[in-house]
Amino acid sequence: MTDWARQMLRVVADSAYPAIKWLSDLQQGHPITIITRLRLDAALYDPAPERGAGQRGRPRLKGDRLPTLAP
Repeated sequence: MTDWARQMLRVVADSAYPAIKWLSDLQQGHPITIITRLRLDAALYDPAPERGAGQRGRPRLKGDRLPTLAP
């Protein structure tokens, strides 16, 4: 429990830590739900597709863009 709390504090204190990686690490094999505030015009993306066999070049970091939440 103390190790988990220490890791949480480290994440909160380090604003440069990537949030997506942090959320992925929190799952630890179990699905979790994170509730957060988003801007209505936030740019949201699907997860990056899996790299195909024999695919060349740099792997994609994000998937296709999703529609904004703005009405």
